[in-house]
Amino acid sequence: MAEGLQRRLLLSENETGINSMDAPIQLLGQGNTAGALFSGYPEKVEIKKERGYRIADIQAVSGTILLDQKKSNRVFQKKVQTYMGIASAVTADTDHSACILPGSDMRTGGTLIQYQETDWRFLKRMASQLGLPLVPDTSYYYPRFYLGLPEGEKRELGEIISCDLCFDGRYYAVSGKCLVDSNL
Repeated sequence: MAEGLQRRLLLSENETGINSMDAPIQLLGQGNTAGALFSGYPEKVEIKKERGYRIADIQAVSGTILLDQKKSNRVFQKKVQTYMGIASAVTADTDHSACILPGSDMRTGGTLIQYQETDWRFLKRMASQLGLPLVPDTSYYYPRFYLGLPEGEKRELGEIISCDLCFDGRYYAVSGKCLVDSNL
């Protein structure tokens, strides 16, 4: 076999084409009726062969990872500024980003400084002043998040046969395998 052809075959067997921040991925429910269960970006991809099948083990992170890429310096010192106003200013340079506040907005009452922090880390620190978490909206691969807990919705998945999930505390990340029998 020619060396070039052999390299091409090895590349096509091992290359996934999805291990990039340029290629968002979605985990959809069966029948795609409930919308995306998770949308984000692959952080780590491993391809294995089991019983003649190629199996992809994908670790993905939410779109908020796009806010955790570079450090910035900013000062917010207007007395009439609100937390949502600051969140909008911080995320303005990131395409399709959105901060959703389930409750009412509040004034900061003072100066907030972002010094050598990523936007995500600064937003988390800002939210902690209100005693609220930042919760990524994982139904979109854009950096959309809630300042506080969102209104939940109930989804029926069926009986979970086995599930192995891992959550990363730096930003919402999920990896692993879930087998769901929705025919029950």
